Amino acid sequence: MGSLPGLCEVSAELEEGIGGTGFCLRFKWTVLPEDREWPRCNDQVMLMAYCPDAADANDRACFVLAAALRTAGEDTLALPVAFEGRDVEVYIAVISTDRSAVSDSQYLGRRNVLI
Repeated sequence: MGSLPGLCEVSAELEEGIGGTGFCLRFKWTVLPEDREWPRCNDQVMLMAYCPDAADANDRACFVLAAALRTAGEDTLALPVAFEGRDVEVYIAVISTDRSAVSDSQYLGRRNVLI
């Protein structure tokens, strides 16, 4: 939980990875006018996919803590091979540049990583 405003109209869609190998999640969100103002314009998004059924506990979470800026409106998260054929729980949040504040995590639902 945090004090930063979250993102608006967020979606996450499963896509084939670069070159048709593997999978990734493409996150998109609406960039509001206030998102382009200081200091919000430098906030970064944090992306996460959690796979509770992964065989190895060390392979259950895939995340990027310093992804695109809030103002970008989209970013991708490459998924590991261990997620293929399994369901993943998808989350997004925002963190300030100086790492002093975060937003609440937003749950975007479950996706099946098709083989």
